[in-house]
Amino acid sequence: MSHKKSVLFFSFVLYKLALDFAYWKITSVDTAIYNFDFNSFKYMNGWVCCIFVFLCIPHKKDYASTYFLYFKFLLEIIPITVIYGMANENHFFYNILIVSFSAAAIIVNHKKFVIQVTKRNADKLIILICSIVVVSLCINIYMMNGLPTTMALNFDHVYELRGSGIFKISKYALYILRYAIFVMIPFLLTNALCKKKYISIAFYSFLTIYVYLYTGMKSYIFMLPLIIAATIWSARKAFYYESFLSFSLGAALIVLLYNCNGLINKIYSFFIRRVMFVSANNKFKYFDFFSKNPKMGMAGELPRWMIQIKNPYPEGIGYIISEVYYNRPEMNSNTGFMVEGYMRFGILGMIVVFFTFAILLLLIDNLQLKSSYQAAIGISIFNIFILSDGYLLTVVPWLLFIPVLLLYSERTVSDRGYSRRLAFRAFNLKVKLR
Repeated sequence: MSHKKSVLFFSFVLYKLALDFAYWKITSVDTAIYNFDFNSFKYMNGWVCCIFVFLCIPHKKDYASTYFLYFKFLLEIIPITVIYGMANENHFFYNILIVSFSAAAIIVNHKKFVIQVTKRNADKLIILICSIVVVSLCINIYMMNGLPTTMALNFDHVYELRGSGIFKISKYALYILRYAIFVMIPFLLTNALCKKKYISIAFYSFLTIYVYLYTGMKSYIFMLPLIIAATIWSARKAFYYESFLSFSLGAALIVLLYNCNGLINKIYSFFIRRVMFVSANNKFKYFDFFSKNPKMGMAGELPRWMIQIKNPYPEGIGYIISEVYYNRPEMNSNTGFMVEGYMRFGILGMIVVFFTFAILLLLIDNLQLKSSYQAAIGISIFNIFILSDGYLLTVVPWLLFIPVLLLYSERTVSDRGYSRRLAFRAFNLKVKLR
């Protein structure tokens, strides 16, 4: 094991121990939501599984997919492992999850393909089209709603804003909004950051904040520092190790200083509790519910004008989970893609979803080849992040838009030879665009 990989390994161990302590002493105190029922066998099995997954991820390879595999390992797999051992959760589901994620990592590690396109220099046209669409959407939102309120500026009032129903948008504009947030703004903002176009950076950041003021979706405002930090930082050669070492040490420091400062307390509540433990806890609840009740299939995802699929839970599965497991029917307990497959089609569905996740990562590597490592990280990181609290099918628009982004062939920054090595190692799959 190399020196850098050894440091990364011990930082992950520290991070796991910090989350164990945080769940035991801080989070599980809320007994209405969480449970503390330590199981020594499951706790040790969790350590073995985490080490196995760590070794499956190719830490030395210069691919964006490698970065995102470890990103999801820290953000989702470890919190799930903590709750599995310290709350005595379902052994079968956890091990199937580990096997599925490890299989996705192995697929990404050993199978590379390159989509070659014949059309070139389309980046300016794509930037222009995306900019026009985003600006037109913002104008449409203003025409339907007038000036935004200031409620979204206070995070304590965000849910009040979202529940008020004052934000109005047509169903077609809602489809465009999904494309704008998941695809266009990350693409436009990352492109501006890579080329150091500061006016464009400010403009696209303003449009993101503008949409947030109407919708109150905190993930929209969080995407700005996430994309900006990741894009700028990924230009450094040691980005992979620096970012994850900082992530692990930062999380451990937040846990250590939890009772020392009110701001740190809020950061813990918003990030470690909400993003990690809430989502991880809900995954086990979703598995338990759907192991006893009908699966959802594709209900609720495909547009009803395209195909009609009966939804066995029209009132919303998130609210049902809250009522059944937490006695809070007003709360929407959503969770991430790692239980989505089982929720829809059972164990086979889990395999399909993780295979789809592997394909998504391979497509991101193609984006890296056509632009740069820095651009691939910046454009993709928000979509990968929201998978911890949303379904993989949420990023279907992103998947459909990949072939268009592949036309973006101009080198955005020097990529330190990443794309040349990727092209050399890859199996070429030629796709001609006429």
